Amino acid sequence: MSTSESSSTTRNTVGQGVNLPTPPPVILTPGTPTVANKAIQSNRPRASQSTADYVWRLVVTSVVVVLVGLAAAVSAAVFLGVMNVLPLVGMFTAVLTFLAGLLVPSPLQGAVRTISSRLKDASEVEG
Repeated sequence: MSTSESSSTTRNTVGQGVNLPTPPPVILTPGTPTVANKAIQSNRPRASQSTADYVWRLVVTSVVVVLVGLAAAVSAAVFLGVMNVLPLVGMFTAVLTFLAGLLVPSPLQGAVRTISSRLKDASEVEG
């Protein structure tokens, strides 16, 4: 057997391994925890609705206080003739954008509905 024959035989077998079955695709969507998260979530107590409302009120109130403070700071800086107000304007815009983002519906809600309806349609076709 020459070296060229043995190398061609080796080339044919390199990269060929045991064919394992591929697992079914897992679609992770918000609200569907993985197996590892299920154990964590089962041991964790759920917050009541009043607690969640309190936390959201606290977050929004804090951000509004920062927004009002920045608006006052920008106004005072312009009134006093401070030359560089751009950092204050940038922070004001960022806080205002955060508050506006709370009012916009989540783009994931539509995506989850679309994925779940496609899966439902596919299962109806098969069954």
